[in-house]
Amino acid sequence: MKKKSVSHSAFFNVRILVIVALLTSSAAAALFAVSVNGARRVEKNRSGSDFGTATLRMSKIGRSVGGVPASGAQWVWQKPLPQGNPLYAVSFSDANDGTAVGEGGTILKTTDGGARWTIQTSGYEGTGITLFGVSFTDANTGMAGGANISTGNGAVIRTTDGGNTWLTKYSNLGAFITGLSFTDANTGTAIGVDFNVGETLILRTTDGGDTWVNQTGPLTFYYGISFTDANNGTIVGAAGTIVRTTDGGANWVQQTSGTTGDLFGVSFTDAINGTAVGADFDTSTAVIYRDRCGQFRDYRANHRRRRHLGRTN
Repeated sequence: MKKKSVSHSAFFNVRILVIVALLTSSAAAALFAVSVNGARRVEKNRSGSDFGTATLRMSKIGRSVGGVPASGAQWVWQKPLPQGNPLYAVSFSDANDGTAVGEGGTILKTTDGGARWTIQTSGYEGTGITLFGVSFTDANTGMAGGANISTGNGAVIRTTDGGNTWLTKYSNLGAFITGLSFTDANTGTAIGVDFNVGETLILRTTDGGDTWVNQTGPLTFYYGISFTDANNGTIVGAAGTIVRTTDGGANWVQQTSGTTGDLFGVSFTDAINGTAVGADFDTSTAVIYRDRCGQFRDYRANHRRRRHLGRTN
């Protein structure tokens, strides 16, 4: 496995960029990337929208008591139903049963294919935890993970009753959980960053989160993960990072993506066929890569750019 050399000081410098990016209205709209050789790139929000500022503006828009504006009246943000927080991940176990998660420990559940959503109690409301990943293996059993973007307190929570109750299965002050993928009720992997030791975080469980084993991968920021079975999985991240395992994470092999853009999400339908998406902020283009039989191809919106870009290792 190829590893990229980076100093811990350079790695920690990127933490500020990550926190800023997570505060924007969309992670994909934030222009930042990790240079694993220690070089730093300028972080810029190309969309021009800052979530913190937008939230402040929103908090001043609402209604006064009695619906009549008055001088000095207190205005509050009336969140649209069922809630108004940004959502970052969704997982459906079948055509009808799905769960979405997001800021403020938000968890939404649907049992009718998304026609109606109800709010569930995660236990992390008011703690500053934002849930960035969710994975359900059936209508009742699922995991969600995230972090407090101010303190870095990472957590993974589990439900076995369709989200009516959630239990904390992992907590680490100074860690970020950015995604997770489970293939059955017990077996799954969570990814992120552990700033306590300045390392990437790959956590594996085979007992539903009761115990976790640390695995080793290239030092970078991981954003998306997809396992199709207990052995075959793919992780994507900053600067075109793609790493893959065929033995449940005992070994992670770095692959050639053909892009230096940041890859934020990945989905495989079987051990061979999958798609990774992200953004190349240097060229201001979206990035969509398709992996088929070990080859990644560019499938960006511009059909003329559909060309062979690389081969996996």
